[in-house]
Amino acid sequence: MFKRFALAVAITLSFSLPVFAERGQQGDFEVGPYVGYAFFSDYGSHNIEQNLLYGVRLGYFFEENWSFEPSYQMLWTDTDRATGTNNGASLRALRFNLLYNFLPGKRLRPFLTGGLGWEYTKVNGSFKSNDLGVNAGGGLRVFLTDYLAARLDGRFVYTEVSELDARQYNYEAMFGLTYLFGGKPPADTDGDGIPDKKDACAETPKGATVNPEGCPSDSDGDGVFDGIDQCARTIKGLKVNEKGCTMDSDGDAVPDGADQCEGTPAGMPVDGKGCPKDKDTDGVSDDKDQCPDTPAGTPVDEKGCPLDTDKDGVPDHLDQCPNTEAGKDIDAMGCPKVSLARGVLQGVNFKTGSADLTLNSQTILDGVAEELNKFPKVRVEVQGHTDSSGSEQINLKVSDQRANSVVDYLVSKGVDRGRLDARGYGEAEPIADNNTREGRRKNRRVELKWLD
Repeated sequence: MFKRFALAVAITLSFSLPVFAERGQQGDFEVGPYVGYAFFSDYGSHNIEQNLLYGVRLGYFFEENWSFEPSYQMLWTDTDRATGTNNGASLRALRFNLLYNFLPGKRLRPFLTGGLGWEYTKVNGSFKSNDLGVNAGGGLRVFLTDYLAARLDGRFVYTEVSELDARQYNYEAMFGLTYLFGGKPPADTDGDGIPDKKDACAETPKGATVNPEGCPSDSDGDGVFDGIDQCARTIKGLKVNEKGCTMDSDGDAVPDGADQCEGTPAGMPVDGKGCPKDKDTDGVSDDKDQCPDTPAGTPVDEKGCPLDTDKDGVPDHLDQCPNTEAGKDIDAMGCPKVSLARGVLQGVNFKTGSADLTLNSQTILDGVAEELNKFPKVRVEVQGHTDSSGSEQINLKVSDQRANSVVDYLVSKGVDRGRLDARGYGEAEPIADNNTREGRRKNRRVELKWLD
């Protein structure tokens, strides 16, 4: 029997962990039944048989460490172990004990106890006795929950038995369950179910899920605690509101934090970054772009259309003459159709047998230089041409010299040489019949060709 009792105690202890339990505070009550075993070492001439005892107790904690406990217990057994005489005996005890309780708040709480009580003994056919006894011992409470504890007690009991003029010595080992209740509930300022004295985070917002230390958890790391967080799987880094759900201030379906263009007007189509869509990537959003298919890299105006600085209808990226005066008749490259600096330069002549310009030719070229300087981005090929008189080789050389002579003069009038390319064609590209005098005159010429 005792072995079974010890085994039950060991199993109970094996489930005990060194964590907190809240009952057993000032003002608490403790009530519960217990069973035990009594060992009688001396009872005068009556050798009382050891046996099980049963009891109930009620305690009151007037401080965390101190409690007062009345208890009542009963035992029925045989007598006279030496002779085998079976008279039957009953022992009852009403005791009042003080307990000093160690480690308040812990799950494992040892205690010491001592007290007085009436020890009532009755042996059938022999006698009965009602005497004052003292007891002392100790034990251990093992809290299974905040309110329920298993309890082990061991006590030594001494009584002067008046009827026998003898002393009674017995030892008792007891096991019971006690329920603790009442008293003042432990302070829990933040109402998270974890009392302040063991709450490591005593200002947790109401409703937050907390761990055993009273600290809130935040599974998605958005700054809104679990239990309060209504969107508990928010992607890390996104901005959230007080409910833990992603914010979308501009209502474009791209949450704040991921939205690189917060404040997009309502209803505007946006891309995955929350920015207004810009199909042709010209910097003007589709909702404002009047030319949504502008080639990449083309300078555009505020409407998303190719920039046309001189308003001649030819966009800047194609305009060879981007500063054409308003009202000029222009060609596809944005340059004036009627221009001195284009085609055959009428009146540009050279001294006989040389590449030296005549005085009249210089006057004409002054106008050409002025016009070329109006269009600084235009590149020009200066072409020299001859008629078919003389050898082909000499004609090619003369045409090249005359083209370079024109280039030199234009450079002297401020035209950037890097824009001018001199080239002699000799007699290779006639524009009239070399068999007539008039045709040969027309073939002896200087042309300007504007390059793309």
